[in-house]
Amino acid sequence: MRSSRRLMAFISGLLIYGGAVVLANILFDFGLVDMLALSLDGRTNARIAVAGTASIINFMLAFAWAYSVVRVPVGGRRPLTPWCLSGVGMAWLIGTLGGVFHMVLNRGDQTLFVSDVLLSPRAAPFWGPYNVLAVVTAVTLAGVWALRTAPPSRRRSSALA
Repeated sequence: MRSSRRLMAFISGLLIYGGAVVLANILFDFGLVDMLALSLDGRTNARIAVAGTASIINFMLAFAWAYSVVRVPVGGRRPLTPWCLSGVGMAWLIGTLGGVFHMVLNRGDQTLFVSDVLLSPRAAPFWGPYNVLAVVTAVTLAGVWALRTAPPSRRRSSALA
């Protein structure tokens, strides 16, 4: 049972990061950057606003999903936060390596702007670093909250009795 929960936490970490990148791409594809560019005095400010909105939504969804995965069951001792974080790290590594290969194969003579690389979830190699920050923070805080709300373990309660 313990190994299946660990595997589920690892796979959930992979899916949480993948879902965050897909959701950020969907939000950028809605055309919010173009709509907000006039009211926020430029495309860079609009990208910052959309990236912040995407990271807040990603944080909330990742926190809820991670908490449901890493919480401590009755009689358990620890949350599965390291397993979920390792899944997020593996997904980030795969995405970054894929982004490097994509950049090498497709962008031979194109110029990359720093704002594109840091804010856009469509720009290789990082696919929007705010996604990584939002997801890692959400999983870590979910693990801390799961540890604080964990039921007392059998070993501690029998030692106190």
